Amino acid sequence: MTVLLLYASVEGHTAKIAHFVEQAVCDAGHGVRPVDIGEKKPEVDFEGIDRIIVAGSVHRKRHPAAFEKNLTDFREPLAAHPTLFLSVSLCAGFPEGRDEAQSYVDDLCARTGFQPDATLLVGGALQFDKYQDYEAWVVRFIAVGMKRHEELEEDRELTDWTEIETAVEAFLQT
Repeated sequence: MTVLLLYASVEGHTAKIAHFVEQAVCDAGHGVRPVDIGEKKPEVDFEGIDRIIVAGSVHRKRHPAAFEKNLTDFREPLAAHPTLFLSVSLCAGFPEGRDEAQSYVDDLCARTGFQPDATLLVGGALQFDKYQDYEAWVVRFIAVGMKRHEELEEDRELTDWTEIETAVEAFLQT
């Protein structure tokens, strides 16, 4: 089986998740073709693909514009394959934020026409060293809204790596 792994990363954490997924697919004995679709007009070959995993991060309450445009452009080949969508956001890292994280997926699907067969809400990462002042303020506001004051100043991954591995394994077996 060959898996196409489409991803877009803004600050690097979703790329880290994509590399983790790539390794999980390889460890399961399958081929994988990773493609960064966070850029404009990426080269994507759907020939010989059996399944597709898509991973994208949320910033300012939506996935990046280029990522969304590419999902719109690839709507038909995506619909022709079983797909797993990993939506990476800070909100998904907190139990109190899961509904909001799901709303980001719902909005993306409505805007792009992309309808994944399965979705996993993935907690992102607090990476204060990569934020501008405004972005750091927004991240602190989100954490305050989630009542997570202890996470306001230090970098921290909110990603459940075991949950990703389990979801990928299940997706490959269906």
